[in-house]
Amino acid sequence: MKALILAGGDLHLSSFVQNIKADFVVAADSGLHHAKTLGLKPDLIVGDFDSVKQDILKEYSHIPTQTFSEHKDLLDIEIALQAALEQGATSFQILGATGSRLDQSLATFFIASNLKRQGFEISIHGEQDVFFLSNENKHFDLPENQLFSLLSLDTISNVSLENALYPLKNHHLKFGIGLGVSNRVKTSPLTVTVQEGLVAVILEYASLKLGTMNARKKIWGKKTEAITKGLHNLDPDLAQLIIDVAYDNVFERPDLDLKTKELLAVAHLMHVGTESEIKTHIYGALNCGASPEEIKETILHGAMFIGFPKAMAAMKVLKSIK
Repeated sequence: MKALILAGGDLHLSSFVQNIKADFVVAADSGLHHAKTLGLKPDLIVGDFDSVKQDILKEYSHIPTQTFSEHKDLLDIEIALQAALEQGATSFQILGATGSRLDQSLATFFIASNLKRQGFEISIHGEQDVFFLSNENKHFDLPENQLFSLLSLDTISNVSLENALYPLKNHHLKFGIGLGVSNRVKTSPLTVTVQEGLVAVILEYASLKLGTMNARKKIWGKKTEAITKGLHNLDPDLAQLIIDVAYDNVFERPDLDLKTKELLAVAHLMHVGTESEIKTHIYGALNCGASPEEIKETILHGAMFIGFPKAMAAMKVLKSIK
């Protein structure tokens, strides 16, 4: 049985995250934010609930919950893994596995590696995707020039590496050295074979991350993944700037509701005259509770200040998606 554990760290929207499927989903404390962001329904929520937003917790009040003391010995993620083990899980994927706390990130890394030593399949996904391999080979469908690293978690691991800029053949990769760090994919698929030992395969990405994505999720709705990927494909640095400044800061400010902000965005973009962006924010206004009539009135009101030609262009966009 495949289990998905939702932890509270950062999360990059990689293809592995987008395609994850599970039989049993456990949200650990603020990992519940990722459930909301990704549209997942947890089967169980666990933790001491010292970091999850109370309005989100209330939204999932119908889901079975196990509450623990803040002074417990186990991390929330360990409690979540234990709950999945009790359900018969043999394969684990942990989302939101890393964040600003180095101690918790390293703890998750070592907890995952320990489960792998016990014979379970496990991967962790945060700002990076990390796969743990032992006595097996794995093919990774990755783009050319994708950055990745190999780290031996045993004293010596026997590793072969194909289709990489720096290939390896039956190489004795030692623990505590940097030889396997900062390699790149030459052609796909990247193939990693571990004949003996335990190796972590770490896939590195640009710093675009999902975070809690409250405003973005509400504004972009079902188009969240497509818009995020589109921005990233255009330019990762510009994407990060747009997301950090506009969506994760300005749109998250509390004193105007998102519907009002999106109607204002439609009015402002009428003046700029960028059709694709107007379309995005008309969808956003609808996703945030505005009616087509309210959007129409926004366009009509804006016409008094910025002119009829731009109002006509915006109205055509509205008519095309009603």
